[in-house]
Amino acid sequence: MASPSGRFSGSATLGGADFTYRLSLLPHFVDQRAGHVFGQSMVLGLTQILVSLTVNSAIIWCAGGFAAWMGQRPSWAAFQKWLMATTVLGALAVRLALERRPS
Repeated sequence: MASPSGRFSGSATLGGADFTYRLSLLPHFVDQRAGHVFGQSMVLGLTQILVSLTVNSAIIWCAGGFAAWMGQRPSWAAFQKWLMATTVLGALAVRLALERRPS
């Protein structure tokens, strides 16, 4: 993934939370009787990273296409902003209306 400076940033796949996740979850799928525990762990970890990068890339690609589409249609962009503002404010209004007030 490219950071705002244009340099590669592996934080989405190599961060501390992902490391902890792999360290705690992947050993459950390693079979010691099959041999080469380290090799199995590497294959599982690299497979998970590859899947993560593929899914994140697809999301980024779709978001970029949608942003370009919205950029060419200002009326749709205005409608989307209005819809999101209405949804958020409507949800807030409903929450405030249903919230119990201390007596």
